[in-house]
Amino acid sequence: MIRLRLGFKWSTQVRSDIARDQEMLDLMAEAGCTSLYIGFESVDPAALKEMNKNQTVDEIRRAIREIRKRRIHVHGMFVFGFDSDTPATTRATVTFALAEKIDTTQFLILTPLPGSGFYTKMLAEGRLIDKAWDTYDATM
Repeated sequence: MIRLRLGFKWSTQVRSDIARDQEMLDLMAEAGCTSLYIGFESVDPAALKEMNKNQTVDEIRRAIREIRKRRIHVHGMFVFGFDSDTPATTRATVTFALAEKIDTTQFLILTPLPGSGFYTKMLAEGRLIDKAWDTYDATM
């Protein structure tokens, strides 16, 4: 993309660990990347552990900082509905997004997608109250 000098702006979805590869971020910026959509999921350590996210809140902060250094817009996506979530952790997530000045955010509801391990767990525990999948859209 850089060599061909295509000159268009683009965005993509990545994991927060992209920030570990500073050369990649530099190349993305040079190639015209203007926005990164990142599934941070949560800033609650218990929820991060519950979802096997293998990232810390400090790593999320570092990712935001490294991406923004390159003037790339950060769209942070967060999920509510984990067993460890409480009203306080929900407020803490919103506070975090504001404090870190994430450019745009998206707050989603944890959804038991058919075929996923989470779906199997919810089904086994009798926690699925609705199987009308057209009513599930992951949004609030």
